Amino acid sequence: GGGGGGGDIFAKLNAKIEGTPRVPSTPASAEPPSAVGLSPLLSMCSPSTISDMVRKRALNIEASIGRIQFEETEAAISNLLNFHPEQALAHYLRYLNYLHHREFPGALDSLHRYFDYAMVEKWGKDFVQYAIINLAALHHSFGHRELSLMATDEAVRVAQQNGDGACVAYALAWLHHNGVGSTASAAPRSGGMGQANGDGDGASQEEHGSTQLGVTSQTEELLERCNARAVEHDLNGLAATARLALSIHATKGMARPDVVWGSLAKIGSNSIVGQDPKIVEVGIIASRRHLVAAAAWESFGRIKLAAAEAKVALESYGSAMTSQDYTLAVCKVACGMLHGVGVERSSNVHDAALSTLEELRKKYPISVNPLLPHVYLSILHDRELKAGNLDKAEAVGVMLRSVSLVQGHGSGVELWVGGCYQHVELLAKQKLWTQARALCAKGNELCAAFALRVMQAKFMLQHAKLLFMSCKGNVVGVLPSLFRCMHLCKQVHNETLRASSLLLLAKVFVGLGLWKRAKGVLKDSGVIEVLTNEGEVAELGEAWLTLAKCHVLAGGASEGRKEFFWGKALSNLKEARFAYGRVGDKEGDLECLFLEAVMKAGVERLGGAVGARATSLEWKGVMGRGDAGLVAT
Repeated sequence: GGGGGGGDIFAKLNAKIEGTPRVPSTPASAEPPSAVGLSPLLSMCSPSTISDMVRKRALNIEASIGRIQFEETEAAISNLLNFHPEQALAHYLRYLNYLHHREFPGALDSLHRYFDYAMVEKWGKDFVQYAIINLAALHHSFGHRELSLMATDEAVRVAQQNGDGACVAYALAWLHHNGVGSTASAAPRSGGMGQANGDGDGASQEEHGSTQLGVTSQTEELLERCNARAVEHDLNGLAATARLALSIHATKGMARPDVVWGSLAKIGSNSIVGQDPKIVEVGIIASRRHLVAAAAWESFGRIKLAAAEAKVALESYGSAMTSQDYTLAVCKVACGMLHGVGVERSSNVHDAALSTLEELRKKYPISVNPLLPHVYLSILHDRELKAGNLDKAEAVGVMLRSVSLVQGHGSGVELWVGGCYQHVELLAKQKLWTQARALCAKGNELCAAFALRVMQAKFMLQHAKLLFMSCKGNVVGVLPSLFRCMHLCKQVHNETLRASSLLLLAKVFVGLGLWKRAKGVLKDSGVIEVLTNEGEVAELGEAWLTLAKCHVLAGGASEGRKEFFWGKALSNLKEARFAYGRVGDKEGDLECLFLEAVMKAGVERLGGAVGARATSLEWKGVMGRGDAGLVAT
């Protein structure tokens, strides 16, 4: 109807869908309309009007998943079904709610009900292949890889029988998701760093390099076929997703940066990007393009640019992003803070990052995405390690590894090796060298198996650091492992990791007394410049401290210029202490204070520095706190 009567009908109908007990156009003394009382109103509305209102309510419910309790979402869905019992969309929402809260039986039942009603409504038997594809997605979400592959194969067979090329395109995408043509499906079961005694360095990865190269081409072929079919059937969202997957694959496959950006640029020419930005699908794809770009920058060691891309995604498309994409973007911004991005120079970077993640937890309090607790606990673990609270760090580490075991999560392997890496750092702090090297070997083996090249380079570098810290004067033994790490850093085009490797090389030279070579590595090779721009704040402190040691050695070797070199060393120590202060690294700060005390007393040899400590007022305060044992070695 037209005029005011139509408005009353719309208001009452909307109130019934929303479950609101009072309608603005209804007098306060009147009873709210019952379901029976609405029947005449429904007969006056077109089916499309009812459908639009139900869909609007469904979108509101979908947006609430992960932000409110399971029971609240379930109550809203039940209210929707009371209004429209055969509404297929409501059963799909129930499927999403069960899926988000990791309840497989409920999710499976709701998915079956959804397609039962949907095929009766409008699709018919020719649409059964899409039910099978969704079943494959469900099994994939819960880590049932074999069942997911079986469902995908069945969907391809039925789709080809029905001549449904669009469904074949979706099936190709799910084949990629299930690891067909990926390095994970051809992963070796042995080999890697130190498989014999925990002291190797990853040489055996070359044995299966040709296998991984062949698998890489299979993955590219699979994704290209998916993209071609999606374009053929005007599935712009799927085509863009396939291009994004190709970009991610190029990043993991040690492709050059220009290849990755070329792949991302092809998404920009896709018709979906030129559509109305208010369309939800466009916002999701556009935000994911920024997130993939952030992942690429991160892979190349450009953490600040990765954080910038994630921030652009949040600011431009935050309202359209899914809860998982939003979580990923905020986590990247928080990780960027450990490199000083967006943090005031006087603030602690760990506290700033944890505060950012707390805000995210308030936005999605019911989220079961393991990425958020993993990143939060990783940063908390690192903070406790830097502060020297090893007992707290060990407790946090146990929680960290427990949340990294969520079955079926797409980043499960990455989360697990990230937890292992943190545990290696704890074992190193505890000086449990044998255990640390053994765990480092396992982490490297897992990274090699799943083609996690950047993480593998980190484990190689950590292995070299363990050898350096436990070498007892034989620093030359570190070099073979270190050079292999630097070679892998070059392969993955990660300049920040390469700078970290060169920093360790400079420490080796300092240990050998070759201060000129160490200084050349730090200054001429651009280590400090790279770490200042892209490195973690804590590592920048290490670089400045190492440079200060170079100048201390130079002053000892040049009697006439001792004051000049030690003046530079004091300046370097000031920078190092500032960096250590931003991360709360007590041990690093104490080492800086010790060197200051040595120089201020004019002592050339560390062995005679005991009587010189009192010349530094700060050092005297440290002795009073009883913290000097931290730097006894």
